Amino acid sequence: MAASSAKPAADTPASAHYKFLTIGPEDSPYVVADGINNEGLVTGYYEDLSSVLHGFVWQDGFFKTVDYPGAAYTYLFGVNNRGLAIGYYGDGTTNHTVTYAVRTGT
Repeated sequence: MAASSAKPAADTPASAHYKFLTIGPEDSPYVVADGINNEGLVTGYYEDLSSVLHGFVWQDGFFKTVDYPGAAYTYLFGVNNRGLAIGYYGDGTTNHTVTYAVRTGT
């Protein structure tokens, strides 16, 4: 029987320190961070206490809810390095694909 040649990962030292951040409203029962770009801009969605889903953007501790006007719910997914997020909103019967420009809020 041959000896195992497995080696521990050299790129994660035993003394590595990690920092975890909680993103989302404190009272939300469900938050999903679904995209991040090279500038640390995070996009996703969360559920409020009334079970309504909202899109969000987060960067450097600043959290902003993003809802399509008049929609029953909004989701945001991935975001590119130009700050353009992809997602969808629903009107109760149909889902509609949208893009959201974070810098302009449109």
